[in-house]
Amino acid sequence: MSVITVSYPRKHHGAFAGLKTTSYGQNVIALADAHSQGAREAIFGNVSGDLCEGTGSNIFVFHSQKLITPPLSSGCLAGVTRSLVIEICNKLDIPVFEENIKLELLEGVEFAFLTSTLREVQAIDSVNGTSLSGTSSPVIEKIKAEGSNTSADVFITVDAGNLWKVQKENLLQSITSTKVLDAVPDNLKGPDNQWTAIACLLYTSDAADE
Repeated sequence: MSVITVSYPRKHHGAFAGLKTTSYGQNVIALADAHSQGAREAIFGNVSGDLCEGTGSNIFVFHSQKLITPPLSSGCLAGVTRSLVIEICNKLDIPVFEENIKLELLEGVEFAFLTSTLREVQAIDSVNGTSLSGTSSPVIEKIKAEGSNTSADVFITVDAGNLWKVQKENLLQSITSTKVLDAVPDNLKGPDNQWTAIACLLYTSDAADE
């Protein structure tokens, strides 16, 4: 998958840093920018210029012989899938470091991948049009293989009201059936409409009570 970086930063010292809220304005704009450039996701830095997160995902990069993911102090969301990947890495004896790395270095990393409830683990092919050399890294494949043994429920809300609980493997069919896509402006729909709709209009929770 291709991504771009955006110039407007996450405010990692703000009151809402690291929180999942129903305010997706910045994400909508960033995702629209990504689609206009033929990319599938937009990556944010924070006001310090450090790598932070995607519009609806966490990010891991392999740089200077280390697998790195931004620390929560960067302002990124404490995603459940992020935490799961860290646990998987520990189980597989793959060292992973939670530390800051400059956003400007992203184009030069060996490989990188995104994590989220919807994406699970998804390798990044290119950043701002620059291809990454290790897209098919065995590290990514090992993590994906181990992660495929887990499953979870996804809770989604639409129009700040109705709540659906669906299994991840049935998510796309369920999203389509709720007519969410009809509410998405055409200019925000990418080649994979479901992902765009979720990122733009839905409050998605990795963990919620029934």
